[in-house]
Amino acid sequence: MQCKTKKEATVNPTPAKEQDKGNPALTLDINKGYTWPGSTDPFKVLSAEISDQDSLIVEVEYGGGCKEHQFKLITTGMLKKSMPPQCTVYLEHENNEDMCRALIRQKCAFYIGNLAPNGETIVIQIFDHEAGMSRLMLNPATK
Repeated sequence: MQCKTKKEATVNPTPAKEQDKGNPALTLDINKGYTWPGSTDPFKVLSAEISDQDSLIVEVEYGGGCKEHQFKLITTGMLKKSMPPQCTVYLEHENNEDMCRALIRQKCAFYIGNLAPNGETIVIQIFDHEAGMSRLMLNPATK
């Protein structure tokens, strides 16, 4: 059963976090007026996990190799009133007109701890270009 009522997540500024390999985590963009554009440049999500209870690690695969690619994680910050609450995040890819054909695999880390600043359990629904929706738990109540 799912309620249609939504509430806004309490959002604190995103602190700088570091991945295990020393790369800075990317920032989750919280935009109350965001609307999914319908598509982004093609990519495939190979895996997604929540690490250290505050970072979403997404392994992606895409074609390219000649130009830098950017990935953005965006949410409206709204939580669905359910048990536990759910928040949808959208993964977007910009290939910068890279027409090269190498198959690239990359891990992207996004700090998402500000979606549950009090440590409450929430379900993160990841919407991406190809697969649709994946679900992960942030701050699961049982370990």
